[in-house]
Amino acid sequence: LFQKVKEVCPNVHEKIRAIYADLNHNDFAISKEDMQELLSCTNIIFHCAATVRFDDHLRHAVQLNVTATQQLLLMASQMPKLEAFIHISTAFSNCNLKHIDEVIYPCPVEPKKIIDSMEWLDDAIIDEITPKLIGDRPNTYTYTKALGE
Repeated sequence: LFQKVKEVCPNVHEKIRAIYADLNHNDFAISKEDMQELLSCTNIIFHCAATVRFDDHLRHAVQLNVTATQQLLLMASQMPKLEAFIHISTAFSNCNLKHIDEVIYPCPVEPKKIIDSMEWLDDAIIDEITPKLIGDRPNTYTYTKALGE
């Protein structure tokens, strides 16, 4: 694959630049200069960042797998040159189903409600309600990936 890319576009490395970002912050803690460059120059977004800890605390899993995805989509909507947004998720998002089709399944709950509740609930309450929220999903990872999709 990479050899083919080098043949088709030998200067592709000149179009790619790593930019520091932290998904724990709603603005990703990206510098103003980097943000301006992202907004004005980005053509393609590959969103594959996530927490993959199956036992992660629900608050952290929601921040990385749901809130960060929504924030990135919001940022992408401000990119005039954007041609594609590719969200790489997981086959486990709907592991509670016996058969999984290539469709977008309805969310177990409105993601905004979960995001909002994570802002004001304390950790003890979140710990207590997590099993009820994730329902028949085995862990916070699969639950939040389903919300993120």
